[in-house]
Amino acid sequence: MSDHSQFIARRFIPLNKPFGRLFSASETKAKSRSERKPKSIEYVDRPADFDWFPLDFYQKNWATWDRRRRRSLFMTIMQVMDAAIILAAFIVLFILYATDVAPQGYFEDDLMRIPLVWRFLMGLCILALWMLFLSTTHIYDDDDVHRDRLLVIYRITRATAMAYLLPSFVGALFRWQYMLDVSCVVLPLGLIGIYISHVVAAPLLRKTLLGGTGPRVLVMTTRSAFESHDKKEWDELSEKGKIVGFMFIEDFESGVIDHDGQVVETAHWFNGDSLRNLDVDAIVVMTPDKPSSERLRRLSWSCAPLGVSVHLFPSMPEMNPARIRTSRVLRVPTLKIQPPGNIGANGFVKRAADLVGSSLLILLLSPVLIVTAVAVKLCDGGPVFYRAERVGRNGEIFRMWKFRSMCVDAEEKLAELVKQNGGEQLLFKMEDDPRITKVGKFIRRFSIDELPQLFNVFVGDMALVGPRPPLNREVRFYDHYAWCRMTVNPGMTGLWQVSGRSNLSPEEAISLDLYYTENWSLALDLVILIRTFRAVFGKVGAY
Repeated sequence: MSDHSQFIARRFIPLNKPFGRLFSASETKAKSRSERKPKSIEYVDRPADFDWFPLDFYQKNWATWDRRRRRSLFMTIMQVMDAAIILAAFIVLFILYATDVAPQGYFEDDLMRIPLVWRFLMGLCILALWMLFLSTTHIYDDDDVHRDRLLVIYRITRATAMAYLLPSFVGALFRWQYMLDVSCVVLPLGLIGIYISHVVAAPLLRKTLLGGTGPRVLVMTTRSAFESHDKKEWDELSEKGKIVGFMFIEDFESGVIDHDGQVVETAHWFNGDSLRNLDVDAIVVMTPDKPSSERLRRLSWSCAPLGVSVHLFPSMPEMNPARIRTSRVLRVPTLKIQPPGNIGANGFVKRAADLVGSSLLILLLSPVLIVTAVAVKLCDGGPVFYRAERVGRNGEIFRMWKFRSMCVDAEEKLAELVKQNGGEQLLFKMEDDPRITKVGKFIRRFSIDELPQLFNVFVGDMALVGPRPPLNREVRFYDHYAWCRMTVNPGMTGLWQVSGRSNLSPEEAISLDLYYTENWSLALDLVILIRTFRAVFGKVGAY
């Protein structure tokens, strides 16, 4: 008998006895119904070093755990709320039918109007489909109470599209007027209502039931990382949630410790009672490459019945999680990293958006451009524009246009100012630069001096949104990672401008540019453009 078979036989003896009796000739009497009821498995000859057993977790009634019960109640309320919102949207449609003001199709003669009873039944089917697809996106899982809002919106949108796919196809096939009415009334009302329930109402309900908007997190990390405290992500977790403790991956027997290294919960490797005592919502493994696959597997099996989610922190923290997806190479399961965003940032869609946007802005802002040009000329009689050489995409040199905001001999005075300010060449800026003119100070304050760069965007040297265009003398200080930002067109505005502007250190500015280059999307461009107006009219970092 193999070791595995001996293991099964030794530990599950009570389970094997009924089969032996079934084929035993000596047993003649059937046992009573009560005696034949299955009993819990007993552990026989369990070794002392057998430190993990899955039934330890699954045999306990975790529904009595108050925080688990509250998480389940929260998701139940959300599910009922969503169903009520969809039902209310259908009620609005039927009220419109009753008042004879229901939306009509443009080609009503070609559409079939079905009886009211069939409309009611079809409405129930659509409601059921909608709720079914919402559930399949795991939006009601009680181990996923604390979620990112953008992820929730994405799941709701995807589930809604899937739920309406089949009914819309059937409605178009049979020319049903009812499906057109549903698309005009129920779909927008229901979708907006569900958005509001999950984005606005859910945080309030979660705070009421769970005592806060953030999760209670147990962090698993290495002893060296904890001692050096070099994980800035810990601060992020502490700001938006609460770190209840740390557990060392190399030594689970040390238990759970707090930020000061004091033991707050004693545990042999890991057990569910510790999670319940600490009211843990989620476990974050900060160094997923350190624990063995066996330990990670045990962790996932142990947390499942408790409703505690397990998260593996990626080795590349600056990467957008949306770029990491489950995939397969042949039949081998993998985590696929989507290509960097610079591929899309150099594509047709991005260029088309820049071309249309720059053209419209040039037309709209032409009065501002003319007035500023006159003011700069009258200030000291010097040239209106400052054409500076910048390093663009793939290291190509181009001339960037700006309204002149400094004195005519500004370049000659630069070396002395750099020397006075510590010799920092990379992204050199100073708050009270004596070279700036009176008009220049005003146009810099509101970034009006940057407006001529719209012409650079129009001809394709720059983009509306992108990394900051560097000087020749700056790129000499770049490391190999900083050069990655040169694979896309530089932008008039970017993440660094809307995240602190000149108050950021050169390293922080380059890091933000790298994040943008890695994770570009049109949605990110739109967010940056919106935040640019706030940065322009704010006073932080504008000099």
